Amino acid sequence: MYSPEAGTDPRANDIAILAGLARGRTYAQIGNDLGLPRETVRARIHSLCRRIGACSSAHAVAIAYEEGWMGGLRREPRPDVVLSERQRLILRCVAQGMTNSQIALRVGLHLTTITQCLSSVYTRLNARHRAHAVALAIQHRHITALERAGTEA
Repeated sequence: MYSPEAGTDPRANDIAILAGLARGRTYAQIGNDLGLPRETVRARIHSLCRRIGACSSAHAVAIAYEEGWMGGLRREPRPDVVLSERQRLILRCVAQGMTNSQIALRVGLHLTTITQCLSSVYTRLNARHRAHAVALAIQHRHITALERAGTEA
């Protein structure tokens, strides 16, 4: 579980930036949408992550869903896909902000297996990056926002 700073609420553009990540947009695309330089978007994401206690942008997106900040973001249409328990477990770890190496240690699999599994998940969900995969997995109820990841693989 995360532990945000006391009284942390999203600042101006934070929700729009998080929504951009949840939609699979790049920093440059989000910057174009908001009229901000790419580096400003990157800096704001890092600042937001520090303020809300997120380890990564994927973790920040999961926190945003958990806090209800993404309530106005409609579910992206996708064909129904079935993810294996291993794929859902690895996505839960990504949502918690873990790196591939941390996930491999947590679930007792080789790093290459984790990388291949995530690549397969991105393809199946049609996700562009980690934060997008987490958002899609939450939107389509493959995982809940900050569900604890066990060690069953």
